[in-house]
Formats: sequence, C-alpha cells, structure tokens
Amino acid sequence: MFPVTYIAGEIVIQQGDEGDNFYVIDQGEMDVYVNSEWVTSIGEGGSFGELALIYGTPRAATVRAKTNVKLWGIDRDSYRRILMFLFTLTSEIALLMNRPRAATVVARGPLKCVKLDRPRFERVLGPCSDILKRNIQQYNSFVSLSV
Repeated sequence: MFPVTYIAGEIVIQQGDEGDNFYVIDQGEMDVYVNSEWVTSIGEGGSFGELALIYGTPRAATVRAKTNVKLWGIDRDSYRRILMFLFTLTSEIALLMNRPRAATVVARGPLKCVKLDRPRFERVLGPCSDILKRNIQQYNSFVSLSV
C-alpha cells in the first residue's frame, strides 16, 4: 500500500478511465458521480476503485475529494494477488473445517480436473494440515486487521 493525498475538489478516478488502483480512505470524504450526477459520499474507512480492477472494465464512476483526503492505494497486481491469497485461504479453511466452499470456480477454457475424495486427500496431503492451519491463523489476523 502507498499513501496518497488530494485536496478538496481533485478527481481521484475518472469515469471511463482504465483502473489502476484501489483506494481506502484514511482521512476525509469523497463524492461519487455517475454520468456527472452525484450518487453518494464515502467517508473514512470506506473504499473505492475495486470494480475496474476485478473485472478489467473502465471506471464506472468519477470519485472526487469532497474534503482534503488521505488515501491508501493498492495497485492492480497487488490487489489481485491479495484476492487470490484470500481465495486460496478460504478454500483451505473449507477443506480443514469440512465446510462448503465459499465460492464457485468456473473454467473459462479447456480444463482437466482431478478429484480426490476426502480420505485420499487426507492420506496424500495430510502432512500439509499444519501448514493449512497456520495459513488460517494468518487469514484470521488479516481479516481482523482489515475490519
């Protein structure tokens, strides 16, 4: 993450532009506009800019500093790495805790898939359970920090 400051009135993201960063508001307030019409305001602890990074689409709104603001930015590659890390951890949690998965994965092209039932999985990857449990602790600490 990197800190960024803007003065009141400055545009942080412009509707239609390519997305490059995701932002979390540390101090101040932002106004959100779609097609030049005010939609909402976002305050401290709020975030914006994720849709263009997730979907690879142009920015869906213009976001302007309503007051002087301090933001924390995350670039596209780092944001995607974090999402993949969290997805991996939620999958590991599902395996360890014998819970349903928290997401559905859909193949976008040709795919070969190997399936292991739980007893075989535990026999083959059983020694990895300590690593998985450690990752769950990291996930829980990350989630508690981000709330």
